[in-house]
Amino acid sequence: MEFKGKIYKWSKDRNINRKELARRLGVSQTSIRQWEQGETSPKDVFLSRLAHTLNLSITEVGLLDKVDMTTLGGRVKFIRLFRGKSAEQVSLDYGFTPSYYLDLERNRNDHNIAIHRLSSVFKVPESYFDLNLSAQEALDLIGVRVQA
Repeated sequence: MEFKGKIYKWSKDRNINRKELARRLGVSQTSIRQWEQGETSPKDVFLSRLAHTLNLSITEVGLLDKVDMTTLGGRVKFIRLFRGKSAEQVSLDYGFTPSYYLDLERNRNDHNIAIHRLSSVFKVPESYFDLNLSAQEALDLIGVRVQA
């Protein structure tokens, strides 16, 4: 997603200056300026923080475009990004080895072993990971606002 101009507009509409936005997101003012000017784009982990901070939907910030919600790995990655955490944070905070956790996101491990633990870690019902649910049903289950 191209952020050039959007972050500035969103912030201005909410009377949040660059310094305050940087503070709330935990990034430098230089990063905000670079995002505003289209020099760089926010890392995926900041998209959720941006949505929460500016009261935007996940669709507006492009978070949903970053994952394939039809796979278990995609749902694992989405909930991590939605919670505003890096893969490294999840690994350290919850006792996964980094390679094991990333393999979960990449569909390279047996998810059935980890679903109960992931459900507990991310505080979502185990049914969120049920691929018989559509992506929209899974998002509704965890109270995620998709549209603006």
